[in-house]
Amino acid sequence: MRNPRIRILPLNNAKFRAGAYFDLRVEAAGVDPQTARIEIKVVGSRGPVPLLQGTPERSSSAAGSLAVTYRHVAYPSAGRMIAVKVTTAPRRSRPALSTTSPYRPADGAPRT
Repeated sequence: MRNPRIRILPLNNAKFRAGAYFDLRVEAAGVDPQTARIEIKVVGSRGPVPLLQGTPERSSSAAGSLAVTYRHVAYPSAGRMIAVKVTTAPRRSRPALSTTSPYRPADGAPRT
């Protein structure tokens, strides 16, 4: 596989109200879905935030792709970022692919 790519949905710079629920999906293309591993970390101004709970849904809709989806997650407050790292089984010394998504929840209380 060549030129692995990462896509985070909702898209970069999406804004959410604190407490609003959404689904977080990370897609990796150009990887071997049998050996690829996607790590997602949520980082706040004071370090890691335990936003993602449970086991994500793992799927592969096309050859050379892998996606993980966490359903019904919510940012507790403003100022969070998502960091994603995709690793595959070692082949020809290919390094891990990583990206950071600048998600920032909008200020204000959650809608009821």
